Amino acid sequence: MAHEPIDYEAVLADLQAKRATIDLAISAVTQLVQAGAQVAVGGAALAGAGKPVDPGSIPDDAFFGLSIGEAAKKYLLMVKRKQSVKEIADALDRGGLPHTSSNFVNTVGTMINRAAANDPELVRVGRGEWGLAAWYGNRRPKPEAPKKAKRPKRPERKASASERHAVKVVAKGAPASALPTVRDLAEKTLREAGAPLPLSEIMRRIADATGRQVKRDTLAGIFSVASRDKDTFFKAAPGVFGLIGQQPQDTLH
Repeated sequence: MAHEPIDYEAVLADLQAKRATIDLAISAVTQLVQAGAQVAVGGAALAGAGKPVDPGSIPDDAFFGLSIGEAAKKYLLMVKRKQSVKEIADALDRGGLPHTSSNFVNTVGTMINRAAANDPELVRVGRGEWGLAAWYGNRRPKPEAPKKAKRPKRPERKASASERHAVKVVAKGAPASALPTVRDLAEKTLREAGAPLPLSEIMRRIADATGRQVKRDTLAGIFSVASRDKDTFFKAAPGVFGLIGQQPQDTLH
């Protein structure tokens, strides 16, 4: 029985096709190893199996087409150690991640924060540093709580002389309602003087005697109403007031 001749061209084409498939598989696995792909061992996944990649040797197309969150996670898988936001931003820039940000470090920090909110594998491990949750098992480091800004203390208001005097009087046993009114103080001052006095002098004597700083407008208002109604006080001259009993005899008629 005659053997059919072997078609070596067909055999060669078949081998070349198989080699191309194997080359593609080798290339794909190589990229996964470089990127720190998860390798299943005994039913458990070990994140970042393989040797760490030197950040300085990252290919210029390692992160092309990825989002910042995806690229950051891939970079951490490659280097296998926690990285600061600046280190991640520098690596992503070298690895070909396209961007137009004028402050890429801030942009990367913001986007990693957003990605971590939906991806539990991304964890903050220090102030401005990030890692992968699989590295820490059940002992994942807690992010530092932001420090609360201390509110500035309000300066204490100093009590006025009249308030200090009122405290002394109350401390001695007199109720607050028993404190003399401005009208009472003015009447007492004029009675002790025995003659009409200018407003400024009445205010000075009240302050010396009681420590209370009486407002000029308050005192003038009391005198104006009382002298108009001929009640206790009279106006001896502009800005000068006295008790009705202190009027000269020729002004009583």
